[in-house]
Amino acid sequence: QGNSDENKDGIENFEQMPTCIQELKLTKAVSDEIKAGDDITVTLTLTNHKAEKVTGIKINDVLPIGVSFSELLTEDVTIDFSSSGLEISFDELAAGASKTIEYILNTSADLYSEQYFFDDVELGEENWVINPIGVQSDDENSDIWTIDPSRGVENSSAWFIPSTVNENDQALELFNPILVTGEQPVLRFYHRYQTEWGNDGGIVQISKDGGTEWETVDTKFFKNPYSNRLTYSTFAIPHISGFTGENLVFHPSYINLKEYIGQEILIRFRFATDEEAENASGVGFGWAVDNIELMDMFNYNSEACATSAEGDEICAVAAAAGTIVESRRFTATKEVTVEPLDVKVYPNPADNYINIDITSATRTDISITIFTYNGRKISQRRDRLQEGYNHLVVQVDVLSEGFYILEMRSNDAITFQKVAIAP
Repeated sequence: QGNSDENKDGIENFEQMPTCIQELKLTKAVSDEIKAGDDITVTLTLTNHKAEKVTGIKINDVLPIGVSFSELLTEDVTIDFSSSGLEISFDELAAGASKTIEYILNTSADLYSEQYFFDDVELGEENWVINPIGVQSDDENSDIWTIDPSRGVENSSAWFIPSTVNENDQALELFNPILVTGEQPVLRFYHRYQTEWGNDGGIVQISKDGGTEWETVDTKFFKNPYSNRLTYSTFAIPHISGFTGENLVFHPSYINLKEYIGQEILIRFRFATDEEAENASGVGFGWAVDNIELMDMFNYNSEACATSAEGDEICAVAAAAGTIVESRRFTATKEVTVEPLDVKVYPNPADNYINIDITSATRTDISITIFTYNGRKISQRRDRLQEGYNHLVVQVDVLSEGFYILEMRSNDAITFQKVAIAP
């Protein structure tokens, strides 16, 4: 999926020489995509580019809502637990040295991204319209978007357009608009490409007015973005980037749709080539697109901060939204059952209050906590459950419109429920 040391794949390397910035440096990496309930591997790397050693090192890493600590994989460090997460400490780090700390987090099986639209291209063309924007070859069907039965993920069907020696500009446009909803709506699609570097390539565009005007989305990618700037002649759009060059492995690209919440949008994949001499080299096979999805993304990401006795303080978060939880098909309501608690939350969406019906196998204490989607605690209350049926009411009239996570934790069980607060 690209290498920052390769000069032809469009992956830039912004890392400065270590000796240029003489300070303590922290990076954080996590498992990038998981299914709900899978473990997350967290890797913290602390590097000392100062001229002298640092001592008394502490790294505080906040644990997002829905995860719990499982296992430390690194020796020679001490780990403690605080109300917000983990505190990792060790004695010293020599000048020029690095220390890597790894640990495992467990995640909830009840927290996942919710899918609103999905097309794996196996059912044909019904969701899409082919729009020949520019010129093509004499054979009117040779250079347009078509469904190829074996170019997709794991040799499945995919939308495909060839990269040829002809001047061409073709669009694959969504037929019906989609209403963008949720807390973190994103567009995800899997693709691979091979084109003439910088001259031929593909872009994604969005329309809010039924297809009259189309917007570029260069700045809205947050994972696997465009590979390089395209020449003006490719699309006659100034200062535009696109998928150009070579990335032969299917990979997901993500576009943030948050600014479109509450609006109906159309999406299109547009591909253009310039005219080349016959048998020109470097043309490539083209662009294949598969598994096109609109979802309300749920992800785990938090900030880790390192300090030293010498007064250093540096913080880091994982790139590209951290760990993204795979999607499931959206349903308007959801009941969650986790033994020994049988839980029902309603109404959902709510406006003034939420009812919680709980059937408990034993008498036990329970805490009910409301978090924002990014893990900030809003409120918490404690109750005593009796054996059998219990009915609790939680006031939510002070909450702003949006989505929240309701955590219900007893002595021996924990479950989560996504709730919506209506306007």
